[in-house]
Amino acid sequence: HYGDQGADVRTLQSRLRALHYDVGPKTSYYGWDMVHAVTAFEKVQGFHRDGVAATKVWRALAHPKRVHLRHARSDGFEVEVNLTKQILTIAKNGKVWRILDTSTGGGYSYTGSNGQPAVAITPTGHFSVQYKQTGWQKSKLGELYYPSYFTNTGFAIHGEGDTNAGSNVPSYPASHGCVRITNSSVLRYFYKVFTVGTPVWVFRQT
Repeated sequence: HYGDQGADVRTLQSRLRALHYDVGPKTSYYGWDMVHAVTAFEKVQGFHRDGVAATKVWRALAHPKRVHLRHARSDGFEVEVNLTKQILTIAKNGKVWRILDTSTGGGYSYTGSNGQPAVAITPTGHFSVQYKQTGWQKSKLGELYYPSYFTNTGFAIHGEGDTNAGSNVPSYPASHGCVRITNSSVLRYFYKVFTVGTPVWVFRQT
């Protein structure tokens, strides 16, 4: 669990990396990158989502359920967001490349930036990255970290919250409708993958 370190952590990280989960840089420390990688794994396996590598996680690593692309393309990058499992998958040349923990629209009611009632829902469908912004971007609904907008109505893939904390991506849907990933994941993939024109598919699938 968070804060542990040693050979077991390295073994866990190596296995998750082989399964394409976003574990971050090589390390023997169980930090937030590992918490979110384990949480994403738990989501795919249908386990309770707590980011702790308990016995059931270790057992499942031997014969895990796999992520299968729904809209594979033969070349380049694409992004698939599964709202049911709350994961974001990056595909490269038609194959799963990275699996990220995510938190999307929470389904709650709130007052929108225009002062009107709104519901926190992430839109489904086929989109593409429209434009990107660097650093922290302040909106009326909060601050977005390095957002990549996939609609022209303000929905983005972005980081949020304290860079050194894990609470910015809870294990359940919690955003106003954007697709949250960890700030460290944003920095790893913002320039290389989330380029303007990158296809983004958002759907529900068990």
